[in-house]
Order: sequence, then C-alpha cells, then structure tokens
Amino acid sequence: MKIAMALVVLAVFAGAIAWVVISLRKFQARKAFEREREANFMAEILKAKAARPAAPAANPGPDPATSPPLKSDASPATAAPAAGSPPAAGGSTIAGLSASAGNPTAATATAAADAAVAAHTGSAAHAGAASPATKPADPLAEVAETIKSALAAGRGTDAAKAFLGIVAQRTRLTLEPPVWEGLGRALLAQGAFLESAWALHAGAVIAGDLAGAQKRLVEVAARAGDAGQPQNALKLYATLLAKYPQSQYADFVRANMKQEERKLAKG
Repeated sequence: MKIAMALVVLAVFAGAIAWVVISLRKFQARKAFEREREANFMAEILKAKAARPAAPAANPGPDPATSPPLKSDASPATAAPAAGSPPAAGGSTIAGLSASAGNPTAATATAAADAAVAAHTGSAAHAGAASPATKPADPLAEVAETIKSALAAGRGTDAAKAFLGIVAQRTRLTLEPPVWEGLGRALLAQGAFLESAWALHAGAVIAGDLAGAQKRLVEVAARAGDAGQPQNALKLYATLLAKYPQSQYADFVRANMKQEERKLAKG
C-alpha cells in the first residue's frame, strides 16, 4: 500500500515538473518570438526610411543680380505686334480708330467687334468661375493618408478607427508594409484581433516575408486566446493551417488549438 501511494505521489510530482518545464519552454518561445518580431519591425522601418527618395530642391528662380534689366524706354505706340498674334483686347479699339480715320463704316464695324470680344471674354470668365476647380478625391486614398498621418503622430486609435470605417474595402487599400505593421499594432491595442491579424499578415506578405506573415498570425491568435476570445484564436489558427499547411509552427498551432477548444468547451 505504501509503495502504491509513493508511486502515485511520484507520478504527480513528475507530472507537475513536466507541466512546469513545458510552460517555461512556451514562455521562452513566446519571448523569443516577440523579440524577433520587434527586430523585424525595426528593420522594415529602417529599410523604408532608407528607400525614401529625397525631396527635390526648390527652384530659386532668376537671380536679380544677373538677370537682364527690363527695358523701360519702349513705347507702346511704337512696339510692333508679333506676326500672326491676335490683338489684345482694348488695343484693337486704338488700332481700329487709327486705321479707319475718316471712314465711319469701318469704325462702326470695329466698335461692334470690340463689344463682341468683351462680351465673349466676360461670359468665358463667368463660366470658368462657376465650373468646379478639381474633381473629388478618391475616398480610399483619403483614408490611406489619414491612417499614415495618424500613425506618424502617434494617434493609433484614430488610425484604427479610420481603417474600421472601410474594413469591407480593405483589399483595395494601398499602404506600405511598415504602415500595415503600425496599423496592425494599433488594431491589436484596440482588441480588434481579426482585423489586426489581417493588417499584419498583409504587410508581411507585401514585403515578401512569408515567415513573418505566419508569425504574426500565431502572435495575434495567442493574444486573442489570452484575452478570453477562444473563437477568434481558433479562427486565426485555422487560417494559418489552411494557408500554410507545411508551416514550421503547425505543431505549436495544433497544440494551442486543443487548449482553446478546451476553454471553449468550459464556456
């Protein structure tokens, strides 16, 4: 009887040690994963900054010290009009009067032509003022700029809100990988786990980092599980296995899925 009790105690003790060892390994793996993720994120940020083109220098304009002076002794009466160029409005009346002196018919015709030109010019100016200056901008482009400026200013909540407003059209949104990464972190802070996983995965895929894309799915799924959302965790784990059946994280994901299923069964 004593031997049986000793064996039971030994088995319980061994099980507790095994559980502690497994938990410690998972904790160390989680920490290593987070450190690697942060290193990759900083590397992408530095790469994006290095690839950003320099702004073109502004055109200083002509130097007043070297530009030729304007001629001030030219008389409008003696300046010859360019060949084939139409007379300026107002100047045509002067030319008509000088050319038709003593000819009232020509003067009348010239005055009528001047009046028609003035009326046409006024109507064209009125039409130009009434017409819209520019076409309305693309709403998705405006949302992209809002997200970029909000993240640059450290307003992750505003960036997440802007994205959630057009989440149904997210596949048409154009952002750089570092911006997707920052947006995903902002959504993660808001507890929007599915949207965060989508943004983080999209940024890594656009950057060509498929291993990083898988890591981000695992990370967000684990965070959802820790937040008491086993349904979302299971969705993300299942997404990873469906997209990357040969993933190096497959065994880890399957083990975590069993844990989340047990949580879901307990309610």
